[in-house]
Amino acid sequence: MFRYLNKKCKIYNSLNFLKDYKLYFSSTES
Repeated sequence: MFRYLNKKCKIYNSLNFLKDYKLYFSSTES
């Protein structure tokens, strides 16, 4: 169970990172 949660957490963190990266990228472009 814990391992499954950990996996979900990693996926969630990477998604958040991608979102932040896109936001940063779009803000620097304009």
